[in-house]
Amino acid sequence: MAKPRTRKNKRQPKQRKRRTWFGRLIRFALFGGVLVGIAIVGYLIYLDRTITKTFEGRRWSVPAQVYAQPLELYPGAPLSLADLQLELE
Repeated sequence: MAKPRTRKNKRQPKQRKRRTWFGRLIRFALFGGVLVGIAIVGYLIYLDRTITKTFEGRRWSVPAQVYAQPLELYPGAPLSLADLQLELE
């Protein structure tokens, strides 16, 4: 006949409880991380659609207007005071 098993170490059930508690905590954290990731991806898709819809049709709705040609100003530029006044007028 086989001997019935006896527990020599009484700490074993406590370690199992800790392991299951820690395992549950890890599973909960992973599950929460996955849910947060899904929420972030969903929000980014929503933002992309909203921004695309807002700016899609307004590409050329405001005509460009040119008021003057560019003038380069820097120290030593060959520009007299009379030329500058004429440009500003």
